[in-house]
Amino acid sequence: MKKSKTKKFVSVLLVLMAIIMLLTSCGKTETKTTEPAADDAAATDAAGTDGETPAGDKIKIGGLAPLTGPVSVYGIAADNGAQLAIKEVNANGGVLGKQIEYIVYDEKGEPVEATNAYNRLVNEDKVIALIGDVTSGPSIAVAQRAVLDNLPMITPTGTSADITKQGPNVFRACFIDDNQGSLMGTFVAENLKLKKAAVLYDVSDPYAQGLNDAFTAKCKDLGVEVVTTEIYNAGDTDFKTQLTKILAAEPEVLYVPNYYNDNIIIL
Repeated sequence: MKKSKTKKFVSVLLVLMAIIMLLTSCGKTETKTTEPAADDAAATDAAGTDGETPAGDKIKIGGLAPLTGPVSVYGIAADNGAQLAIKEVNANGGVLGKQIEYIVYDEKGEPVEATNAYNRLVNEDKVIALIGDVTSGPSIAVAQRAVLDNLPMITPTGTSADITKQGPNVFRACFIDDNQGSLMGTFVAENLKLKKAAVLYDVSDPYAQGLNDAFTAKCKDLGVEVVTTEIYNAGDTDFKTQLTKILAAEPEVLYVPNYYNDNIIIL
């Protein structure tokens, strides 16, 4: 069990680091990395030190992100930001006179992979705090474990409201689904001044589901009729049936609260 004072301090540090993430570019950083084991090329160690700091003088922070797979663009950006923030902190003397060692694993955007990687960070790497996860599904799964361990964690980009509802040690650095969906409903009603909308979303994705719920509720409040709501599942690549139904319903606008790789096909 960690001391509460240390946990609170690390939690504040993580919040500050996450804010820096949102301001940094997605370019490569020059932090030190260790070569991943042959059986786990997805793991990287980005301590940002000269390699000579004794293990006892380091603060180990874990990272989880989809560094490969369909949502890797988000994971790579978050990881780059975390590495840059840690490099800057270490260059300025670290924390409490210790350097931060950042250990990040690729969870491929999958909740099961994320949970397994989390267990490795806690049980093998002995991290005292976590940056991640990145997308909502894996973040919720990891948060449930972090609450049991009372481990401070912060998601840089997980927008589901359920993430931080898991416990008081779980934080986020971004807006939530309700904000995004509600804002788009307001935009349709007040900026575009339209009265009929349709929705096409990935029913298997908590992110898309949350945005759909908030958008639909706001449209109802502002007098915009959602004439049809069509769904699909992760991995689908043919949307002709749904789009044909949407066309027949004669909406004035189509809301597609999905990841970019699906939306480019829908477009």
